[in-house]
Amino acid sequence: MLSNFQGGYAIVNKQAQTAWGYPRGYALQPGPNPIQTTVVGSKRALENVNWGRYNLAVSKRKESEPASSSMWDQNLTGDPPVNFHNFFDGESLDQEDLIMWVNVGMHHIPSAEDVPNTKTNIATSSFMLFPVNYFDYDVSINSRNAIVLFAPTETPEITSEVYGFEDYGVKQEFACIPDASPPPFRYDSSWQRP
Repeated sequence: MLSNFQGGYAIVNKQAQTAWGYPRGYALQPGPNPIQTTVVGSKRALENVNWGRYNLAVSKRKESEPASSSMWDQNLTGDPPVNFHNFFDGESLDQEDLIMWVNVGMHHIPSAEDVPNTKTNIATSSFMLFPVNYFDYDVSINSRNAIVLFAPTETPEITSEVYGFEDYGVKQEFACIPDASPPPFRYDSSWQRP
């Protein structure tokens, strides 16, 4: 178990390798602003919110452990039906199906500026999950050529109010144009804000 996102982490399969012999897997990178866990040291949280003590924890996947908590945990703080710490019983994680338990959330410290509307909070957490050595090359090169959509006002040769497009002469099996139902988006230039 790792506290407060000390760095990026990768989970790989040593038996599945790229053409260069690197193990394929996924990486988890913390967002720009991971929050501090507030459960640590709480007198009200005994064993019922152990999942809240960590920003990231990794355990072996088990059918008997489908969730990190239960709605009944709040009633039995000392001996909850689901105790997250019991998920970590010293088993090896090497070449096993794993679960990455990522704790994200936000802190809001009330201030006078919250009245009458609460402002956007600034203490939020996030993460990105992305492949690492999962492919042998940049798979985006397999993407079809882009289709650029133009608003009617951007291209004078388009006389209708429907968006125009440019496919750069590449004939595609599928066009990025909606079918007749629902009707295409139209912009009424006579509409004005009150």
